[in-house]
Amino acid sequence: MKRLIGLLTMLLVYASGIASDATYIVTNADYWDNNRPFAGAGTTTDCMARVVFITNADSIRVTFFRANFMPSDIGVIVNGVVMPVIAANTALPDYEQTNTIYIGAPGVSKTVQLINGAQTGGPGPQLPNGSYVLRVKYPSTASFAIVPPVYVPNRLYILGNSIATGSNALYREVNSAAAILRRTYNQPVFLDAWGWRGFYSSFINSDSTPNMTAIRALAHKVKLANPWKFYCELGTNDFGVFGGQLTVPRFKVVYAAVVDAIHDSLPLLPMYLQTLFPRTDFGATNNLNFSLEDYNNGIRRIALDRPYGVLVEGNTMADASYLDPDDHLHLTTVGQAHWAEKIYGVITGNTPPVNPTVERPKLIHLNGTYILKKKKV
Repeated sequence: MKRLIGLLTMLLVYASGIASDATYIVTNADYWDNNRPFAGAGTTTDCMARVVFITNADSIRVTFFRANFMPSDIGVIVNGVVMPVIAANTALPDYEQTNTIYIGAPGVSKTVQLINGAQTGGPGPQLPNGSYVLRVKYPSTASFAIVPPVYVPNRLYILGNSIATGSNALYREVNSAAAILRRTYNQPVFLDAWGWRGFYSSFINSDSTPNMTAIRALAHKVKLANPWKFYCELGTNDFGVFGGQLTVPRFKVVYAAVVDAIHDSLPLLPMYLQTLFPRTDFGATNNLNFSLEDYNNGIRRIALDRPYGVLVEGNTMADASYLDPDDHLHLTTVGQAHWAEKIYGVITGNTPPVNPTVERPKLIHLNGTYILKKKKV
C-alpha cells in the first residue's frame, strides 16, 4: 500500500510538472535577421539573429546551444530595456545550457528579444562557433506568442569580422555597434560577421584567385536580405592575421569582385566601403611587406572608381584612442558606441539625435538563475 501511495505521489508530481510549463521550440522561421539554415543544435544563424515573442510570464527558462568553447552569451531585451545577458559557461565543449531569467511582473504583457551571441570562425571557413537559442520554457498559465520576422525596408547590411561582432566590448550582444544601431537609433541591421573573417578565408581559392562560387553565394544572400544600404568593414585580417594573408594586389582583386557581384545583384544598392581601422599591434608593414595604408589605398581606389561606392575613412569612424589597450586591434565598449554613432551619421547624412547608451547589466548567477539588476554608465 505504501509503495502504491508513493507511486501515485510520483505520478502526480510528474503530471503537475508537465502541466506547469510549456515549451516553445525555436525554428529557422522564427529568427529575425537570419539567412542561414538554422536546424537546432550544431547549426548556425547569422550573427546576433533574434527571436522575438510576446508573453505575460514573469520568468522564462532559455535553452541554448553553445559551440566550441566560444565565450558567446545570449542578449536579452524586454520592452526595449536591456536585461542581464545569459552568460555561457565556457568550461565545456559543445553543449546545451539552460538558464532561468526573470523578465518582469506576472500577468503584464511584454515583448522579449533573445539575441544570439557573437561568432568566431578561426582562420578558415566559418564554423558553428557561438550561441544559438533552441527552446523557451514558460508557465503554461502564461500567454506566449512568437513575433514572426517580416521584411524591414530600411535595413543596413554589415559585412564584417570580429570588430563588427563587438569583440572585446562588454556584453557585446547588446553593446556592439550593430546592437546599438538597432536599439538607440532604431536602425535595423543584418549582421554578416564573425571572428577571424577576411576575404582570404571566405572568398578566395587555394591559389588566391577570387572564389566566384562563394562570392555569388554572398551576393545572393545580400539580395535575399534586400537591404537599404550595404556597409563593408572587412580587410584588417587580410592585412594582419599571422602576419598577413593577402598581398595588396590580390586583396584589391577579390575585394572588387565581391563589391561588383553584389552590385550586379542589387544595382541600386549604395555600398559604403570603410578603410581599415587604425591598429597599433604592428610595425610599419606586415610580413608581406605591405602597410595598413597600402590596403586602405586599395579600398579607396575601389570605392572611388564605382559610382555606387561610398568611401568611408576608418580612422574618422574610430581613431586609435578607441582601441582596446590589451590587443591594440579591437574597439572598446565606448569605441563600439562611437562607431555606431558615426555609422548612423554616414548612412543617413544626419547628426545622431541622441548619444548612444552603453549598457552595463549587472549579472548575478544563482544556481543557474540570473536575477535582474541593471544600471547605465
